[in-house]
Amino acid sequence: MGIAKQVAALVVLVLVSACGPGGAANPAAGGAGSAPKAAAPALTPERERLLRDLIARANQEGALEAEVTDSAMPAAGAIRDAFVNRFAPLGLNIAVNISAGQQPQIWANMETTVAAGGTPTFDAMLGQDDTEVLPRLKDGMLQPMANWQELLAAIDPLVADGTVKAEDRSPGPLAGYGIHFDDRLKIILFNPEVMPKDQLPKTYLDLADPRYKGKFAVPPWATTYNMGALVYGKERWLDTIAQIGQNASGVATYAQGAQQILARQIAFQQDNLGDYFTQKSLGANVPVDFTWFSDFTGLNRQYYVIPQRARHPAAATLFAIHMSTDEGRAAWGPAYVAVNIKTGHTAIDDQIRQSIADSKTKVVDYFSTPEGQALAEWFDTPEGEAYVDRLTKALTRRG
Repeated sequence: MGIAKQVAALVVLVLVSACGPGGAANPAAGGAGSAPKAAAPALTPERERLLRDLIARANQEGALEAEVTDSAMPAAGAIRDAFVNRFAPLGLNIAVNISAGQQPQIWANMETTVAAGGTPTFDAMLGQDDTEVLPRLKDGMLQPMANWQELLAAIDPLVADGTVKAEDRSPGPLAGYGIHFDDRLKIILFNPEVMPKDQLPKTYLDLADPRYKGKFAVPPWATTYNMGALVYGKERWLDTIAQIGQNASGVATYAQGAQQILARQIAFQQDNLGDYFTQKSLGANVPVDFTWFSDFTGLNRQYYVIPQRARHPAAATLFAIHMSTDEGRAAWGPAYVAVNIKTGHTAIDDQIRQSIADSKTKVVDYFSTPEGQALAEWFDTPEGEAYVDRLTKALTRRG
């Protein structure tokens, strides 16, 4: 059985679990039953004190406004309930509101509000490492989470027993400011009824091949293609992107492109792995599959952060750390499957790790090497922003 079929089978099992026997999925509760029920870690006296103190401060705040991705909203009730039920035995008693929107606009609104001295809408925000979290951290718009290492060990069984280091949940330049939630892995999303897997492009360079002219869409932003500059060099990548843009059928967001794939208007597109799961959650027979680019697989990580002037920072800290656990991530399914290929231990984490190993693709991210981190920081300079603007124009220009 191929990896995509194995993963689809796991998604179907999660969906059946959410629906119950013979019933329809309940948006307020779907997916909660799929979360692995890991035993709460044994607490040292100091960790118990810190955790109970955090919960007491969250109770004083009385509420939490937390952001999730828009595709996870069918599981909003399950996400909320899993969070509250995890800490209710320790006395948590707050009102939790889970909501979503277009992530770039949410971050732009936060930036404007905080810069003007106002209070942001969300206490716990979800953001991508290179385009949202790191730039706003450098701008001083995020607040640190006190005692984050000890609180991670108090909440996450894998950190408590040493399987995962606290620094892996909040690494490098984001330490103490961002808690890792999940991974955005770039894939080829395709309709096998339109183009079989063996006829798909193998590499990003293949997207410029005339054979694929008009067969795929590109997004209205180039940031999802940026990592090619790390693999091929900035100038060669700019030339390649221009050729890819001329070969594309048109410009579409990932969601719009997925609909075109299902409607057989195009055969494939570059996409996030999470969007494959979203499509498969609609039904086991939805005609989509995925495969990896063989030259490289771009990896961005999403982190939970707390903006400056958030109303409920203690509750947000508790939520952010809970969402880094296997149990916290699993509550989002089946509509959104949150994958962590480095330190996650769910069945789907294991499947995706094995799939990547079998494919022999090279996973590339910004924060595993000094060169990658330097490039991410360069993209946030005026020169880097001008380069990304050139990439975007080259990718989206028609004719």
